[in-house]
Amino acid sequence: MTDLGQARAAVELSGARAWLLTAVRCLLGGLFVFAAVAKILAPYDFAEVMASYRILHEDVVFDASLVIVWQELFCGALLLLGFYTRAAAVIGSGMLAIFSLALLSAYARGLQMDCGCFGPLVESSISLGSLARTLALTALSVLLACKGGGRWCLENAVLREAS
Repeated sequence: MTDLGQARAAVELSGARAWLLTAVRCLLGGLFVFAAVAKILAPYDFAEVMASYRILHEDVVFDASLVIVWQELFCGALLLLGFYTRAAAVIGSGMLAIFSLALLSAYARGLQMDCGCFGPLVESSISLGSLARTLALTALSVLLACKGGGRWCLENAVLREAS
């Protein structure tokens, strides 16, 4: 392959990579927003699910559930907008990693319960499948944290205007 052919292939790959990152960013952002809204609409249900993990003390479960839900919504909105994408992806990765540990703990203790991922709208029991899904989403979030958000990012437009 000639140098020109290699250059074209690199440009096409970088274009494809940018679209892939955009798709991942929108997927994660959409999932975070959907999950958060479902939990915001039924805050006590989500707090009950969190309590059933038996990880946090009962005095802090409701407050912790509110913090988690609003953090999830904020992260999702930033990802969808493509604003502070890497920071939102780092926070999302942390949330997903902690949730993976909670799922693993519940699975290891044999708890038979809804994982609470999407509030009362989608029931999903704790299983190796739900753990695998969460780990895959964590990996995608880490990818965004490392590589950025791809195309159609608000932060790109803001940076362009500033220069």
